[in-house]
Amino acid sequence: VLVRTQLPRERRMDLEIRADAALSLTRSVLQRRGVDPADECPSAPIQEPSDPSSPFTTDVTISCTSATSQSRVLQAGLVTTLNSSTVAAQQIPSWAGNIAQAIQGAVVINTGTLSSPSVSILPDRRLQQDPQSTTTWTTRTSAWHTFAAGVDVEPPVTYPPLPPVPLFERPGSQASIGTCSIYFPGRYLGTSSLTLSGGVHYFTSGVYYFERNLTISNGARVVMGDGRHPGCTTDISAVSTSRSPRRHAIEGRGVTLLFGGTARLFVQNSSLIVNSRNDGHPSIRTIGFGTSTTTVVIPADTVKVDDQTMVAAATHSRLPPESATAVAYKTSTLSPASDIAMSITLNGANPETNRVIIDGRIFVPHGGVHIASTTSTYALALTGGVVTTRLTSSLPLAPSGNGTEFTIGSALPESSSGVVTIDVTVDDGSRTYTSSESFDTGSTSWTLVGRSHIHARRRSE
Repeated sequence: VLVRTQLPRERRMDLEIRADAALSLTRSVLQRRGVDPADECPSAPIQEPSDPSSPFTTDVTISCTSATSQSRVLQAGLVTTLNSSTVAAQQIPSWAGNIAQAIQGAVVINTGTLSSPSVSILPDRRLQQDPQSTTTWTTRTSAWHTFAAGVDVEPPVTYPPLPPVPLFERPGSQASIGTCSIYFPGRYLGTSSLTLSGGVHYFTSGVYYFERNLTISNGARVVMGDGRHPGCTTDISAVSTSRSPRRHAIEGRGVTLLFGGTARLFVQNSSLIVNSRNDGHPSIRTIGFGTSTTTVVIPADTVKVDDQTMVAAATHSRLPPESATAVAYKTSTLSPASDIAMSITLNGANPETNRVIIDGRIFVPHGGVHIASTTSTYALALTGGVVTTRLTSSLPLAPSGNGTEFTIGSALPESSSGVVTIDVTVDDGSRTYTSSESFDTGSTSWTLVGRSHIHARRRSE
């Protein structure tokens, strides 16, 4: 937000006082008006009446020329990728109601064919004036992947890119703190499954690429990435251990798990918690170089490389340090018509070791997602939305508890998100003084993250 005001000739200290006061007033106006930095600026200027105590000689006019924020994306709760799919093909537990009641967020069913794309869309009922009202399916002659990143998002969101392929190969756990086994971002290769059977495990934040199955079983407790769900250690503690690799590749917060070749994820009677990435990448994703058959049409993935340019995933490669051999991704070879990319079985007796919580998006257009349990002592929260060939389940019993133990779909975004920078510049004719503050914005408060001041003498015209 940029505020400019002409002031009478004053001393330098008076300029500072006036600029800081103007900034404080600007912030209070924005917060009181409920201005959301992720939305467009108000069409009418915000003005405060002049009074003797005001730092302004005229009304304050605010224009959003220097506001920065993250855009809000209304991700679909469920997107199916198989051609000629139907609502009935998605197996929703009977106790959860119909698909509109069971899925949080919009539902996009791919009803098209190889030559004639089409989808049926059920709007997000939470955004209706009456969430309990009857919802209506609409048909659009668009491919499913048009809505893979969001439904009716302005500006449109492109098909999500991949991060660069991780550089360092990992054998498995490379460090521990007490009974806590620690894993580091990298490439997990081989033909046998990486199995976490029992015990306590922590995956440090970053990108993980698997060409082998990942199996979590026998009551294992696993937390992946730094985030709102704490694990048995932290990123900082993990990298400080004597056995941690010199090139740990920890980056950002949360994790992204990428699966190439025949690799899949299995969770069996254990606890898996995945903290979402802070860079917007999905939590779990299969990799594809492009598929176009009568069964499914999946766009070829692209990679957003370090210099922010986009390249085809099929041609992308990187050269690890001290190596003459480049590393690259492999396309998923799962059979979309029959294979399950993510299988969850929760038959344990203790919800603390019988649950799956994934905050980020599940993006597996090459395979299905299957959820099964024969007990009521489980918890499931897939709160980032699901893109899959089909969603199937075998859940005869609802989870016990207060009704929050079963969530599939996308969480509604906060009313405000991102960063707002307010710059207030005052000018006395010979000097200018700029007071700036940056805030992390949330649904209930703004948190100061930075402050600066710039004093300058005006150039003679």
